[in-house]
Amino acid sequence: MHEIFYVDIYLILNFMMNFFLLYFTAIIRQKRRMGGRIFLFSILFAGISTGSTYILWNEKAWRAGIALLELGGMVYAVFLPGSLRNWWREMAIFLSLALFTGGGILAFLSLGNALFEGLPVSAMGMLCLSLALMGIAFAMLRRQWAAQWQNQKTLVWVEVFHGGRHCQVKALMDTGNRLVSPYTGEGVWIVSEELAGELALSQGGAPIYIPFQSLGGSGLWEAYRLQRVVVENGRAYENILVAVSPHLDEMDEIQMILNITGMSYIMGS
Repeated sequence: MHEIFYVDIYLILNFMMNFFLLYFTAIIRQKRRMGGRIFLFSILFAGISTGSTYILWNEKAWRAGIALLELGGMVYAVFLPGSLRNWWREMAIFLSLALFTGGGILAFLSLGNALFEGLPVSAMGMLCLSLALMGIAFAMLRRQWAAQWQNQKTLVWVEVFHGGRHCQVKALMDTGNRLVSPYTGEGVWIVSEELAGELALSQGGAPIYIPFQSLGGSGLWEAYRLQRVVVENGRAYENILVAVSPHLDEMDEIQMILNITGMSYIMGS
């Protein structure tokens, strides 16, 4: 059996798949202004993939192992995750999208081979099919993209001060955050575990447990007193009650959710 490897088509297809999958992953992970890095590393790793496939064409086990290393390296090089957990999250999203597009192509070929004796598909035909599947993926993500764009309008920079520590993070002005302490009646702000660790909130004393309920479930969050927050409009808030949410770490760009109820309470105190 004679096999033909079209280097140019393989390189173009890999570049386009890398670019679109990385771009969609960036949208889901709320990472913006990364077009240049995505373009650069999409080309670089497409070239690496093409070269390794050409050299190791008959070594399927080696090709599979190298392909996994290439994927992990590409995701790391583009997103530069700050922790292993963030890298795993980005890899999971990237591989899920890849499974959708690649799995769709495999299902198409399997169905065609089952219905017909042979299903001759040209390299250009496979390229068009891949683009069509990526278009479907883009349509599925369009609503989430629009929602994130709307959230971008409500993001503000805040400066946080606590225990001699200072940092600047992005916060969400969320009118839907109505979390209230059942003990004092004041509004509760929300911070990520990463920010809580950076400020060493737990070193200030024993936590207060705040009950919460959301679409994702219910339970208790640890809450602490945060000394001072200055929002970009110049307003300062002191002695704020903040709850530590493990789910907020999944939104890399947002490290704090402001509480409109809590803001009015503090301003009036």
